[in-house]
Amino acid sequence: MKKILILLLLIPMVSALRINEVMYNPSGSETNMEFIELYNEDDFDINLSDYIIETQSYEEDAILPKNSIIKANSYFLITDTGFNDNKPDYYPMSDYEEQCNLGNTGGYVILRDNDSNEISKMEWDDEGIEGLSYDGDYNFPSPSNSVFEFKNNLIEINLEVIDADFEIILINVSDENPIMNGNQIYPEINKKFNLSIEIKDSLNTLEGVKVQAFEQEFILEIFQLENDVKTFTKELDLPIDAQDYDIKILAYSDSKELEEVIHIEVMELVSYEIDIDEIDILASKGKLIEIYGDDDINSYDAPTIKNTGNVPIKIYIKSFNLVNEESSIKLENLEIEIGSKRGNLSEEFESSLIGVNEEVPIHFFFSIPSNSKAGKYFGELQVIASK
Repeated sequence: MKKILILLLLIPMVSALRINEVMYNPSGSETNMEFIELYNEDDFDINLSDYIIETQSYEEDAILPKNSIIKANSYFLITDTGFNDNKPDYYPMSDYEEQCNLGNTGGYVILRDNDSNEISKMEWDDEGIEGLSYDGDYNFPSPSNSVFEFKNNLIEINLEVIDADFEIILINVSDENPIMNGNQIYPEINKKFNLSIEIKDSLNTLEGVKVQAFEQEFILEIFQLENDVKTFTKELDLPIDAQDYDIKILAYSDSKELEEVIHIEVMELVSYEIDIDEIDILASKGKLIEIYGDDDINSYDAPTIKNTGNVPIKIYIKSFNLVNEESSIKLENLEIEIGSKRGNLSEEFESSLIGVNEEVPIHFFFSIPSNSKAGKYFGELQVIASK
């Protein structure tokens, strides 16, 4: 007798019914806005009669009523009692209302069939974010069912908080002595120097820039605009006095003012001007020749020296013998007078103090020795200024 061996292979069915979304920590009321959303991925309807909702609070927290049907590729919404009366307008109507007890600080939901077999489970371990539902991550709630599907559109918000609507990022002046700290400028008569300011104005709220310098006020105009950086420049007349100065920069709009102060040092300048560079004398032996100056540097017919620096100075003069090919006239025969001092040029001459911008006459006195030989004599005066 032949024996027939029959193998019966049992293949478990995998349900496409799952818990899709849970709202366990709604905004406001906890008694009527919690929900559990199921989703049927199958192409056929499923009868949910006597299906069980288990939570961390109760093994049978809710039991679905007879003839509860979830349609193919559709949703089934289980909510707290009173959900339909309190929900936002854009939420769908509940498919079944029964008070559930979902934990805010950790919990779970299990969907069981009418034989208590586990169909789907979702659990969480923290209180989440109030008002956001949970589907493995926290999202804006989007409960749906077969009648209405809520479309969840997310709009990203990118906000950059800045300290100020505008900020001064660079102030530059001509620093003529970079070895020393700060800004040093060497003075000159009628000298000008450039001030440059860069301001970042990301929101384009800057209305203007004022500069207060050397007892004057200026409104600056934009010299250059590159991206959101505005560059302002101004050519300023440099004071001649040797001292420290403050330059105040004020950037302003309707609602705010931003002030910066920089310091510059006008350095000491020792400088002078003489309106002659040559003295021509025609004299006979034994005579005293007197050449008188005046206090007008622009007269050119009488010797004058002017202090063109910014500190008081003294003039030092050193002379060399007047000589020709055969003879010489010694220095003790030459005298000079500047200001209140007069001296013989046999030694280095030192003048009295000459103030800033002061013009002082120079007087020369030449005694021609009676025994001098006739002829042309040549010599030089070396003039040095010091404070």
